[in-house]
Amino acid sequence: MLTFLFMIVHISLFTHGIAVSTSRQVDLVTQDGSGSEGTVSSISEIRLSSKRFNFTVPASAEPGYTVGRVTILQDDLSRDYSGVTFKLITKDDSLSKDYFYLEPKTGVIRVIKAGVDVMDTHLFIVTAVDSNSPTSPVALTVLTIYVVEGNFYSPVFTKMRYRAIVAFEVDKGTTILTVRATDKDHGENGMVTYTLLNPLHRNNIFRCKRNGEIANKKVFGVDRIGDYTLIIEGTDGGNPPKSSRTKVKIKVYDVRPRFLSTNYTFTISETEQVGSKIGVVAATSWQPSDEKANISYSIVFDEGNYFKINKSSGEISLARPLDSDFGSSYRLVVRVQEIGFALRTKDTIVTVGVIYDPAQNPTNSFTNISIPEDIPIDSQIYKFDYNMEVLSYSILNSSVDLPFMVGKESGVVFTTSLLDKERTSIYLFKVQIEGESFYKTVDMRVLIRDVNDNKPVFENCQAKIQHQDTTVGAEVIRLIVTDADILGDLSYYIKSGNIGNVIKAIEYKNGVSIAIGKEIELRQYDIEVAASDGTFVSVCNISIDIVNRNTPLFDDWMYNALIHEEQPIGKQVLQVHATDDDVGENGLVTYSMNFNPYFDIDQSTGEIFTIVNLDREKLDRHTFNVTASDGGRPPRQSWATVTVLVLDINDNRPRFLNLPYFGEVQENSNTSVSIITVEAIDDDNHTFAGITYALRDDRFSIYFVIDKKTGEVKSRQGYSLDRELTPEFSLVVSASDGTYITMGSIHITVTDVDDNPPRFISPTQYKIQENGGIGVVGRVLLSDPDVEMSGPVSFRLTKPDSKFFSINTTTGVLSTKRNMRYRSKNKNVYRLEVVATCGRYTIRQPLLTYIIRNETSETATSAKALTLRNKNVSLKTTVYPITSASLPLKDDVTEIPALTYTPPLVSPASLEYTNTTTATTQMFIDMQTTPAAYQETDVPVTEPLMENITSTSAALLGLNTRNKTSIPDAMSHCSCDSYSDEERELTMKILQVKLETQETELRVRQMERRVTNMKLRYWTQQIKIAEERQIDCGTPPFKLQDVRGDI
Repeated sequence: MLTFLFMIVHISLFTHGIAVSTSRQVDLVTQDGSGSEGTVSSISEIRLSSKRFNFTVPASAEPGYTVGRVTILQDDLSRDYSGVTFKLITKDDSLSKDYFYLEPKTGVIRVIKAGVDVMDTHLFIVTAVDSNSPTSPVALTVLTIYVVEGNFYSPVFTKMRYRAIVAFEVDKGTTILTVRATDKDHGENGMVTYTLLNPLHRNNIFRCKRNGEIANKKVFGVDRIGDYTLIIEGTDGGNPPKSSRTKVKIKVYDVRPRFLSTNYTFTISETEQVGSKIGVVAATSWQPSDEKANISYSIVFDEGNYFKINKSSGEISLARPLDSDFGSSYRLVVRVQEIGFALRTKDTIVTVGVIYDPAQNPTNSFTNISIPEDIPIDSQIYKFDYNMEVLSYSILNSSVDLPFMVGKESGVVFTTSLLDKERTSIYLFKVQIEGESFYKTVDMRVLIRDVNDNKPVFENCQAKIQHQDTTVGAEVIRLIVTDADILGDLSYYIKSGNIGNVIKAIEYKNGVSIAIGKEIELRQYDIEVAASDGTFVSVCNISIDIVNRNTPLFDDWMYNALIHEEQPIGKQVLQVHATDDDVGENGLVTYSMNFNPYFDIDQSTGEIFTIVNLDREKLDRHTFNVTASDGGRPPRQSWATVTVLVLDINDNRPRFLNLPYFGEVQENSNTSVSIITVEAIDDDNHTFAGITYALRDDRFSIYFVIDKKTGEVKSRQGYSLDRELTPEFSLVVSASDGTYITMGSIHITVTDVDDNPPRFISPTQYKIQENGGIGVVGRVLLSDPDVEMSGPVSFRLTKPDSKFFSINTTTGVLSTKRNMRYRSKNKNVYRLEVVATCGRYTIRQPLLTYIIRNETSETATSAKALTLRNKNVSLKTTVYPITSASLPLKDDVTEIPALTYTPPLVSPASLEYTNTTTATTQMFIDMQTTPAAYQETDVPVTEPLMENITSTSAALLGLNTRNKTSIPDAMSHCSCDSYSDEERELTMKILQVKLETQETELRVRQMERRVTNMKLRYWTQQIKIAEERQIDCGTPPFKLQDVRGDI
């Protein structure tokens, strides 16, 4: 038999082109008539949760992508399923096995190799083996993975930040750099186009091509030197498309050579020879590290063309003799240019001063004198000494401000006031010399030599500077320092406030350059810059505020994260990150978020973590904003949106709606009839909320079946129910999500069908006291096993002796038509047959009536009064109306009294009456439940009865168990001669109505008791289950002890 099952399994697998070899008992894949797979029927006790597993995977799925999960049904709470392992089986030559992997314990299927689109469909057989079971049962079914094209991925840029440096001189349309983003999707979904998102204002000089190339729309020029920030968006071709963004930093750089000084000053003697070296100008490349920069020098302005310059070295020399009439100084414009780049040029000013030599003028027509500026007043600076006779000396065209005079006769030139080189460094005047035969003019040139008597002066000292460029080496300010003295070299240094030695002072010709020497750490530096000439020190106080020019930017505008519910508090969800191109405190980014009852963020790291246990069933998506702030004053801020999806775990039990369930089904139905549909819900998502239903009690499985998917309960076809045997069923139903099982109850009531004929329950023999007159013999009673009678009941009599008797066609009361007298023994028996018609049924019952000799009839007939005595027994229900008694009648009776009482549960007793005429005591009895069950009952009277009670209003329905006297026997003793037939019939009708009323009340009380019993059984069962599993089953709508007490 086992070999045969293996053959079936192999045939089923072979139909899918899959060969499997196994030696274990396996489950069987059944097929319907179309040849497609049907339910996986289990040969063993293990079942997979689906008839067939179908999953989809994107064509661009990368290794690690989760395809889906296969599971088994865990519907046996007592079983250990930890030994279940899963496995994928495919053809040996199939490519599918190279791309997918099934985790044996969890059943999770993952991609292990890119390129799953090598096939449109991947087909497997998935097996589940329970190694904990002694027989190691196996379940299997078909697994299909469909490869689909879709826009699953967003573009991802190859760099988080792009940077480029470009010269200001580049041509229009130059590609500065190219951004690239990759998209794992295939086809158009993976094609990325690029867009510049901020093309306005300063950025209008750039454009971004669709292929990611960033170019300039025109030449930058010197006026556009600076930094630019572009935001580029990459968008894929999906529908709807997905996109991402990146930042591009472009620095347009000044690439012109740089002179080491902004201007140069040289001096030359008027007697210098042509070709003499005057001085050297020097320049460097825009990149200081480029020592081999190919630059050349030229003089672009030289009035008179007196000078020339070496193109390579920058050495300036005299090109032709100087002209003494030209003046005392020359101004040149020198240009440096990087060879091969027409725009890379820069100019500087060169001043050449001429010093004249008196020795070159033998006739003393020109005299140069150099004196210190601190020379006292009246100090001799020069004396004319001629051998010839001179009559007088004088200064021609002397101005008032000239601080010199000449002795008219002595020829001594002396000072007349204090000198200040810083005000006037050269004095030119003419001295006239006259004699008798001599006349001459001499040009006097007095050079005032410097004395260090002045402090250095900061010409452009600024108290506060807003500085933006924080690049190391960037110049903050160039301070121009002057010193009226020319003696002594100026030196510069930062006297105080240079925290961390971040700021540095760089000396240049006309002052000091304050620049960034290290990476900025603070947002403000208050420094003192000192300039010293060796004697005097001057200070410039500067407050440098590092401009917070950049806003922190997140790496992405929107963050998405996944987290399973019920993770421990403090679980990291994701980390956001923002960068700020500022340095120091201005670039220090901190993170914050508005109050959120579920998450918080680390201010320093940007890590977002949970502060409560997440519950997916309460909220499965959280969206909030996070803020990145820099350390500027005021700070700059940016925002990003974070969306957290809470993943489900199977942490909720299925729960039934509207417990308990009540249903009805009609008896004798052989077809499958829908009775009720139970419904359970699972707050987990569809992955874990697949609910299967089952009936837990095998005793009723032959009568009822439940659809495991829909929960519809039906009667089983071919099995009919019999209400008379089992009027109701209490079923236990379970709902399972594969991990948890919840129990519920279904109460099914079998409704009645008229499938049973009524039957007689009254006696077949009656005894009549002779000479009793015309009266009631007894009552013919019917009982129907069904709930309701089949229809209205009518009675009639047959047989020859029926002429002596009559029967009420409706009530079944049997009466004599005349006074019956006792005859011989063999002639005192009357044979009757009662025919009862009830709906579609007609039944018959023979009756025998005996005439009994009555030796005390006269005494009974003469009785006129009756007294009932209460034995003080407490009873708890209502007595039935009296229908017969062996008492004499009274002529004026118009209504029938009733006794009200509550029947005892035990200890029956008697109700006695006393015949006041004969002083005899007789007993009445009561039937408490059904006409077929008789018992003796003590009936206390709740109020005084009439002393005169008629025979038709004083008897109880039933049989005295002590003397075994039946109702018909009692009726036979009635003396009814004084009553007409009409009065007797009217009295009996009244009695019948009261009897039926009492029977209806009894039936209602029995139904209420049945409902109470059902509720008690249900809640008792629920409490027992809850106690065993330690769960809460809810609160009953009543106290169980009260209900048990009522029952």
